[in-house]
Amino acid sequence: MENDDRARVGLIGTGPWAASVHAPAIARDDRVRFGGVWGRNPDAARALADAHGATAYADPHELIDAVDVVVFAVPPDVQHPLALTAARAGRQLLLEKPTGFSTACALVLADAVDEHGVASVVFFTAQLAPEFDAWVQRTRDEGAWLAQMRNIARTLVDPANPFGASAWRHERGQLWDSAPHEVAMALRLLGPAHEVQCLRGQGDLSLVTIGHAGGSAEIALRGDAPVSDVGTRVLTREGVAVPPDNDWGDLAASAAERALGHLAEAAAGRATGSLLDARFAVDVTRVLEAAERSARDGVRVGLSA
Repeated sequence: MENDDRARVGLIGTGPWAASVHAPAIARDDRVRFGGVWGRNPDAARALADAHGATAYADPHELIDAVDVVVFAVPPDVQHPLALTAARAGRQLLLEKPTGFSTACALVLADAVDEHGVASVVFFTAQLAPEFDAWVQRTRDEGAWLAQMRNIARTLVDPANPFGASAWRHERGQLWDSAPHEVAMALRLLGPAHEVQCLRGQGDLSLVTIGHAGGSAEIALRGDAPVSDVGTRVLTREGVAVPPDNDWGDLAASAAERALGHLAEAAAGRATGSLLDARFAVDVTRVLEAAERSARDGVRVGLSA
């Protein structure tokens, strides 16, 4: 299309999340153009690009050079160096969580985002839904003091689960796969974290307790459980609050749409404020790293302000 000034979006990744969420979202969003796809599997990249009328790139750096916004759907250790390159090239970023397997790595990326004046959104899926923002504010106003969260799943043992084949999930477990979502929610509800304790249990089980400025959070996590049990309840001065109950597929589509709109505005030079950005993701990673240390060393880990 001639004189098309819409933001060009490049997708890095070809796995199930890229194919089921990000690629369709980019393709159907009239505010952006689908600039191209790169993946570690060239055949998968070509197939995904062809399905959405985009270009398959053989080199991720060539893709980054050709677009305004880069959407990531790759493991954290693959994402990190490419996201740094993209930030330093002035590209807006839609990042997967966690943004690093250490606070130091997450901090390097957040600093690059700030230094080069680009926008970033970290894909904390449900929390990107506008109704979730309203629920967080309402729950805080009601005096939230204890958040109890469970993400007990069969991801790593269910042969029908497309994410179960992910090597990094098997290596890192639910503490790094799911917990970023729960920790992010706890930080938003209860404020900064000041101490973390984590106990390991059977298999991949982790029990995380976080002391916050405004209360406490208790998070139970397991990715290889025989049964699934997922839920959140927050105790407030006025009673018990639970987050909006939405279909996960609808949430993912809505989250992608909101994130793309935010980044397209940023690419056009229109200030849009902060939206679960790379700097916020540093605080999430700091808690995860402390939980890992706590479980390993059998200690309660304090976090500096």
